[in-house]
Amino acid sequence: MLRSLVGSEMCIRDRYGKPSNSSHPMAEPESAAETQPEWERVCDPLSGSERKVVQTAQGRWLLVMVHGGEYHCMDATCYHMGGPLAAADIEDLMGNECIVCPWHHYTISLRTGERLYQDMQGNCKSAGPRQRVHRVQVRDGG
Repeated sequence: MLRSLVGSEMCIRDRYGKPSNSSHPMAEPESAAETQPEWERVCDPLSGSERKVVQTAQGRWLLVMVHGGEYHCMDATCYHMGGPLAAADIEDLMGNECIVCPWHHYTISLRTGERLYQDMQGNCKSAGPRQRVHRVQVRDGG
């Protein structure tokens, strides 16, 4: 990804860095040297609880949002069947802020991309990371 430091801007960096040799989109990097991709400018800073769908230079569509005063960024469509996450509600699942896909109601952690659910005993469980999330950095000046 490209580094951009001009003016007031919001940049993202893929949480997973460069993918390993595995073809799985959620594959972890093979070495520490591969975990530092460049930052890419994606949009101007957001205000309030604004959401914005943006496209990266590589063509990936992202949902950038502010919730609870914090920035979050993830792929714009649900990993399950491509539901539009820009139209999704944000709910609390036992202390975890989650986006809920409007199509099939999959509950995804805003911070980790994990598919969360409540088991029969009422405990919050994770099906593991499913949704690709991205680090966000708001920069001022250049």
